[in-house]
Amino acid sequence: EALLDSFVYTNQDSINLPLTLDIYFHIPNMTEEAGNILYFSPPLFTKRKKNPFISENRYFPIDYSHVYNLSEKIKIEFPPTLEISEKPARVKKTMQKCSFSKIYFAEENSIECRRSFRLGRKQFLPREYYQLKDIYEKMVSSDQDQIVLQKK
Repeated sequence: EALLDSFVYTNQDSINLPLTLDIYFHIPNMTEEAGNILYFSPPLFTKRKKNPFISENRYFPIDYSHVYNLSEKIKIEFPPTLEISEKPARVKKTMQKCSFSKIYFAEENSIECRRSFRLGRKQFLPREYYQLKDIYEKMVSSDQDQIVLQKK
């Protein structure tokens, strides 16, 4: 359970700049512990648990209500008694007018996760179904990745 510390909206009065929401929170006991090793998945707000495209084939276009670019940047800070043992690999999957990427940056006493999903048009044709399905599959699988910390 996340506990909200504060939040700030930026650019809410501009139609030319992206709307930004900065959320500051903490999550007590968010790790699984096994001896000197701690495991956790980043607390992403747009985490996908399953792929909406489950059919083998698609015969009709895929329609979205709007185009969008969603990006998250999550910085996780941890005490100096811990160090990063393992971080997930970079993920990038693109097709025409749609892309997904996720990358981790390790620093001393923190790790940052940057996740981006861009949908550049409102309709995708049936022949593009497999590429779109694959992007969502990458998104789902990468959202299950875990970061491993080790006690010093």
